[in-house]
Amino acid sequence: MKVAKKSPEKRSTLTVTRATYDAIGHLAAGRPRSAVVDELVSSEMRRRQREALARRLEAEYTGRVCQETLELNAKLPVYDL
Repeated sequence: MKVAKKSPEKRSTLTVTRATYDAIGHLAAGRPRSAVVDELVSSEMRRRQREALARRLEAEYTGRVCQETLELNAKLPVYDL
Protein backbone atom coordinates (compact mmCIF):
# COMPACT_ATOMS: atom_id res chain seq x y z
CA MET A 1 0.00 0.00 0.00
CA LYS A 2 1.33 3.45 -0.85
CA VAL A 3 0.84 6.34 1.50
CA ALA A 4 1.24 9.50 -0.54
CA LYS A 5 1.81 12.95 0.83
CA LYS A 6 1.10 16.12 -1.13
CA SER A 7 4.27 15.86 -3.20
CA PRO A 8 5.93 12.84 -4.85
CA GLU A 9 9.16 13.53 -2.94
CA LYS A 10 7.37 12.73 0.30
CA ARG A 11 5.84 9.47 -0.90
CA SER A 12 6.27 6.52 1.47
CA THR A 13 5.49 2.83 1.39
CA LEU A 14 3.74 1.16 4.28
CA THR A 15 3.81 -2.62 4.56
CA VAL A 16 0.91 -4.16 6.47
CA THR A 17 -0.63 -7.58 6.83
CA ARG A 18 -3.55 -8.54 4.62
CA ALA A 19 -5.90 -8.38 7.59
CA THR A 20 -4.76 -4.83 8.38
CA TYR A 21 -5.04 -3.84 4.73
CA ASP A 22 -8.61 -5.16 4.65
CA ALA A 23 -9.45 -3.37 7.91
CA ILE A 24 -8.14 -0.08 6.49
CA GLY A 25 -10.23 -0.68 3.38
CA HIS A 26 -13.30 -1.25 5.54
CA LEU A 27 -12.64 1.97 7.48
CA ALA A 28 -12.02 3.88 4.26
CA ALA A 29 -15.58 3.43 3.01
CA GLY A 30 -14.77 4.68 -0.47
CA ARG A 31 -12.07 7.15 0.52
CA PRO A 32 -8.40 6.62 -0.32
CA ARG A 33 -6.71 4.24 2.11
CA SER A 34 -3.86 6.71 2.50
CA ALA A 35 -6.29 9.29 3.91
CA VAL A 36 -7.48 6.78 6.50
CA VAL A 37 -3.90 5.96 7.51
CA ASP A 38 -3.10 9.67 7.81
CA GLU A 39 -6.17 10.18 10.02
CA LEU A 40 -5.27 7.23 12.23
CA VAL A 41 -1.70 8.44 12.68
CA SER A 42 -2.83 12.00 13.41
CA SER A 43 -5.37 10.74 15.92
CA GLU A 44 -2.74 8.65 17.69
CA MET A 45 -0.35 11.61 17.80
CA ARG A 46 -3.03 13.83 19.37
CA ARG A 47 -3.86 11.11 21.92
CA ARG A 48 -0.20 10.79 22.93
CA GLN A 49 0.14 14.57 23.24
CA ARG A 50 -2.92 14.69 25.52
CA GLU A 51 -1.51 11.88 27.67
CA ALA A 52 1.86 13.62 27.95
CA LEU A 53 0.14 16.85 28.99
CA ALA A 54 -1.98 14.98 31.56
CA ARG A 55 1.14 13.34 33.05
CA ARG A 56 2.91 16.71 33.25
CA LEU A 57 -0.09 18.40 34.88
CA GLU A 58 -0.52 15.55 37.37
CA ALA A 59 3.15 15.88 38.34
CA GLU A 60 2.73 19.64 38.86
CA TYR A 61 -0.41 19.20 41.00
CA THR A 62 1.41 18.38 44.20
CA GLY A 63 -0.12 17.79 47.61
CA ARG A 64 0.81 21.36 48.55
CA VAL A 65 -1.06 22.78 45.54
CA CYS A 66 -4.05 20.61 46.38
CA GLN A 67 -4.06 21.86 49.98
CA GLU A 68 -3.80 25.49 48.83
CA THR A 69 -6.71 24.95 46.46
CA LEU A 70 -8.87 23.47 49.22
CA GLU A 71 -8.02 26.39 51.53
CA LEU A 72 -8.95 28.92 48.84
CA ASN A 73 -12.21 27.11 48.14
CA ALA A 74 -13.04 27.24 51.85
CA LYS A 75 -12.31 31.00 52.01
CA LEU A 76 -14.10 31.85 48.77
CA PRO A 77 -17.14 29.57 48.49
CA VAL A 78 -17.97 30.28 44.85
CA TYR A 79 -20.45 27.42 44.78
CA ASP A 80 -22.74 29.16 47.27
CA LEU A 81 -23.70 31.94 44.84
